[in-house]
Amino acid sequence: MKIAVKNIFPNPEQPRMEFDPDELADLAESIREHGLINPIALELVGENVYWIIDGERRWRACVSIGLTEIEADVRPAMNSGGQQERLILALIANLKRKNINPVEEGYAYKKLLSHGMSLEEISRIAGFHSSNVRIRMRLTEFEPEIQDLFAHGHLPVHAQTVAAIRELPDESRVRISRSLANRKATIPVIVSICRRAANAATGEHKGSKGKKEGANGHFNALSLVGAKVLDQKLTQAVTMTCHNCILFEDACLAVCSNCPVVELVKRLIK
Repeated sequence: MKIAVKNIFPNPEQPRMEFDPDELADLAESIREHGLINPIALELVGENVYWIIDGERRWRACVSIGLTEIEADVRPAMNSGGQQERLILALIANLKRKNINPVEEGYAYKKLLSHGMSLEEISRIAGFHSSNVRIRMRLTEFEPEIQDLFAHGHLPVHAQTVAAIRELPDESRVRISRSLANRKATIPVIVSICRRAANAATGEHKGSKGKKEGANGHFNALSLVGAKVLDQKLTQAVTMTCHNCILFEDACLAVCSNCPVVELVKRLIK
């Protein structure tokens, strides 16, 4: 049946928060040219008032090209458990089409958990092992900028990655995460970098004791090994390498002691 678009409203339990404008534009053009192939699914929640259960992208695309009616399958209003059921239906629809990012998933899972569902029940709905559900829920605990990096695939959604970034000091977590994403760091690199930064934050070998500064006023590999016999070009190369390191701002004995650049310099000055 056809329903007036002015009477249709987004599902208040919709877990998806982002709609790519370019994808919507492409979909709108396709609907303009070929019509709406698959009707959207609606819930009748009041007199001439409908909530979208499945198909918000299609509805948005239709609105954008000025359509006044849209083909829809309508189901009656849900019972008192409708809030949870709407969330489940929207979540399943998005997961099937991969139209939801891992952070949005995490928020949806947490909402289901708050509605009284067990982790095992949520895992069955999501089609994921419970550990994957936990990982996605943990993403929601990060700062917004880090959530955005995970949401858009700039950081790998993996148990080791999430655990490592959680251990970063609060004051440097966003900065280091941003640098890791910009460098397209692999999981082992992320774990290594985060571990070194976390070690520095614990105060192990940190502070003025045992800490030296390089000629440029900043701690680097040359500072650590006390190297003063390298030729100028090699000194510049080492200094530049340290300057470009993700942990340059956090450089100290605890951070840099296991750095491969330090090991290389040690070998060169033997």
